[in-house]
Amino acid sequence: MAESGEAMHTGFWFNRIIEYWNLPTADLVLDHVRRGKVQVVQVGNFGVDFYGLADDPDVVRQWPGMPALGIEENLRLAAELIPQIQEAGARVVGQFSMCWHNADHETGKGL
Repeated sequence: MAESGEAMHTGFWFNRIIEYWNLPTADLVLDHVRRGKVQVVQVGNFGVDFYGLADDPDVVRQWPGMPALGIEENLRLAAELIPQIQEAGARVVGQFSMCWHNADHETGKGL
């Protein structure tokens, strides 16, 4: 176990990553992962932006970082897609944006 302040090494490294700010559909990502031998795929947003905006029908879907309306519907889509990406050969990580906690839109500070 790493001491406080020390880096923890897992032995995993990568040089091929693709990132989607919104959860893509399988047809947009799986062939890319297989053919490009992508090692890590970042998909979706599972932070406060998602939970704060996913149920709002008036919000453009890019802001919550998920394509469907509703929290449960988006989590279902993610639960279907993530295992498919893993089966195609990549590890999957999700974004966890904290911009609502760390930004001030009135002054333009933060994310």
